[in-house]
Amino acid sequence: MSTADFIPSNPLSISLCFDDVLLEPLLSTITTRASISLATNIATNGRSLTLKTPLISSPMDTVTEKDMAIKMALNGGIGIIHRYMSIDEQVSQVKQVKRFLQYVIAYPYIVTADITYAELIKAHGKYGVSSFCVVDSQLSNNLIGIITHRDIEYMREYINQNPTQEHTATIFQFTTTESLVTIKITSPSEISHSNSAIDILLKTAKSLMLAHKIEKIPLVYTGTVAHGQLAGLITLKNIRHYENNKSKACIDTNGALCVGAAVGIIDDWQTRLSALVIEGVDLICIDVANGFNTNVIATIGSIRAQYPKLVLMAGNVCNWQGYEAMCKVDIDCIRVGVGNGSICTTRLETGIGKGQFSAVSECFDFFSRGQGEDQGQGEDQGQGEEQGQGEEQGQIPQFKAHIICDGGSLGKTGNKVKALACGAIAVMLGRTLASTEESPGQIIFRNGKRFKYVRGMASTMANLSKQEKVISKYISQDASVNGTPISLEKHKLNTKFTAEGVDGEQELTGSVEDVIEQINGGLKSGLSYLGCETIQQLHKKRQNGDIKFNMVTSIGMSETGIRVKTY
Repeated sequence: MSTADFIPSNPLSISLCFDDVLLEPLLSTITTRASISLATNIATNGRSLTLKTPLISSPMDTVTEKDMAIKMALNGGIGIIHRYMSIDEQVSQVKQVKRFLQYVIAYPYIVTADITYAELIKAHGKYGVSSFCVVDSQLSNNLIGIITHRDIEYMREYINQNPTQEHTATIFQFTTTESLVTIKITSPSEISHSNSAIDILLKTAKSLMLAHKIEKIPLVYTGTVAHGQLAGLITLKNIRHYENNKSKACIDTNGALCVGAAVGIIDDWQTRLSALVIEGVDLICIDVANGFNTNVIATIGSIRAQYPKLVLMAGNVCNWQGYEAMCKVDIDCIRVGVGNGSICTTRLETGIGKGQFSAVSECFDFFSRGQGEDQGQGEDQGQGEEQGQGEEQGQIPQFKAHIICDGGSLGKTGNKVKALACGAIAVMLGRTLASTEESPGQIIFRNGKRFKYVRGMASTMANLSKQEKVISKYISQDASVNGTPISLEKHKLNTKFTAEGVDGEQELTGSVEDVIEQINGGLKSGLSYLGCETIQQLHKKRQNGDIKFNMVTSIGMSETGIRVKTY
């Protein structure tokens, strides 16, 4: 073979980041940004999870816990509560998000009529609520009456005057039973957010509250004994909160805020997953660094088989092969991006990764293959091959997953516009939100300024923190089993690992709401330059080849400059 015939075995490809390119404007007929909608459904295959804004908070322990998840959902996005906590704690945080905004409390706190005042006060302190529906038994759930804050205060005064009855007096004698105002329904569908008659229900509830000078009304099913079987609880506070936030909040079919939660693929992930699903989590994120892994793919397949209607997110991948592998197991959305996070050092430590512009574009190009054809059939329709098989015949995966751009925007809203134009359905935010008031952790005061701690989940401190929590769990288990002093020799920290992230402090930027408002303004402005009123129109133009990117030279980057605050 002559040297002229030589072809390198691994020719180089170009790997571009968002800062390497700029979008060309297109002819636009948009007169105002107010006409632009950022709403997008991140679920597929008949499932639904619609965000009002394409922003997702990352499942990092310095970014997303309940406060962040609540604010993200109230402002149209969704937060994914991280997994680096106990199962009970994560489930509790999901529960607090789900109960924060509901026009109907589908599962109000209940007590039986035979409990004592002391037991009621214990429940009051445990759950942090002052209203309880009183039932004959937790098994039959037949409503007897209701205990409100006013009743509790009355009981408190009664016990102060009769202290000997604290552990003997039952709550039944203080329960509002006579002339109890209720609303009767025949099925759960009557209180679904998708029911067009829900506004009538809320109007009826407010009228009854005004007429009877009350703030809480139980819902009961018709055709059962006593006042009927308990179906839920409507409060005036919840109605007002719902009406003030429903237009921009990300809510489920019951009017509750949507929330996601992360799980891993080892240890107690199945127990954690089951508990989160029972609590009503809207999205599960299989949270690992490298999603292009047979163990991850097998885990997704197992979850999908068990929960066919659950919205699933997984990752991370950075090429079409990884994207395709996950599509075959019916994932809803895939996190695209390896080593591109602002506090990630994977590329430096391992040499692995791809420019985020190239990664998202490549995955979307694969997503666009066969659009308009019968999904899963490709060129040879009706061959009867199994799902995901037949790649040799040019077939495409049966399922098409949405792309989540995870990192790579470097805090610049313009780069988030580019991510959507590349084909991403939403953008995941990490460091951008870590410096907000709603992120976990205490505010640090230094030299007259306020800071918050942020770290990558593969950083040294994050790794050690995860180990400490696991060791603490095992020590607690050993102590409960053996009842003897614990030897720490078998519970040592492993410091022999390579960190793929960094940690540090960021100056506080304000509230999540302010940050999201700024980002949304930039996204809408970007879409207006491209003549698109929705993200779906943007993706259609991308598929048709109408979206044009130009590579930027080093001089061009200088010309672009940094003139605005980054988010």
